[in-house]
Amino acid sequence: MSANKNSKLKNWLLEQAIVKRTQEFLRSKTPWGIDGMNLYDVLRFFIMGLVNGSVSIRSAAISFRLLVAVFPAIILLLSVLPYTPLKAADVIDFLRDFFPGETIMLLKQTIDDLLDKTQGTLLSIGFVLTLIYASNSISAILTSFNASYLIENKGKGWYSILISIVLFIVLILFMGLAILLIGFSGKLLTHLGSEGYLLGETVIWLNVVRWLLSLLLIYFSVSILYHFGNPDT
Repeated sequence: MSANKNSKLKNWLLEQAIVKRTQEFLRSKTPWGIDGMNLYDVLRFFIMGLVNGSVSIRSAAISFRLLVAVFPAIILLLSVLPYTPLKAADVIDFLRDFFPGETIMLLKQTIDDLLDKTQGTLLSIGFVLTLIYASNSISAILTSFNASYLIENKGKGWYSILISIVLFIVLILFMGLAILLIGFSGKLLTHLGSEGYLLGETVIWLNVVRWLLSLLLIYFSVSILYHFGNPDT
C-alpha cells in the first residue's frame, strides 16, 4: 500500500510543469569535463549513490578509524618532545595562562618527565602504531570508494593496504608543507621585507604564491584519494 502511494506521488510530481521544465533545463546543460552526460544524469547518479550507497555507515567507519589513530599519534608527539629544544619552565609558563591558580604545578612532574627523559622504545612503538592505524584510516577511505553503489570494478585488498601506507606518507608531506607555508612562511616574508631584503610588492606577490601553493597542496591531497580509490573509474 505504501509503495503504491509513493509511486503515485512520484508520478504526480513528474507530471508537474515546473518539474518538467527543470528536467529539460538540466538535460540541456553539460558539466565541464564530463563528456556524453548532461547535468540531470549526473545529479541523478549522485543522489542514487547517496541513497543506495550506505554513505552514513561508511563515514562512521572512517571516523572511528581516524579517532583510533589519534591516540598513538599523541603518544608519538609526546615521545618526540624530549628531542626538541623546549624547556620545562617555558612550557609551564605558557600553560599557566590556561589553568586557574597554581593547578599547573600538579602537572609539573609530568611535564618534566616528558621533556627531560627520552623514551626511545615508546617513540618507536608510537611511530609504528601511528603508521598502522593512520594507514588503516586511508584504507577505509579507499575501501569506501571501491564499495560505491555505482562502481562495478572493486579494488583488491592487497592493493588498498599497500597504497594506503604510501598515501599516508604523501599526505603527511603535503599537509606538513601546507601548514608550513600558511603558518610560518608569512612571518619569514614579513621579516625579510622589514629588513629590506625584499621589496614591498615582492612580499605581496610571494604571499599570493604561498597561499596558492597551500591551496594546491590541499587540493592534491584530496585528489589523490579519489584517484587511488578506484583508478579505473
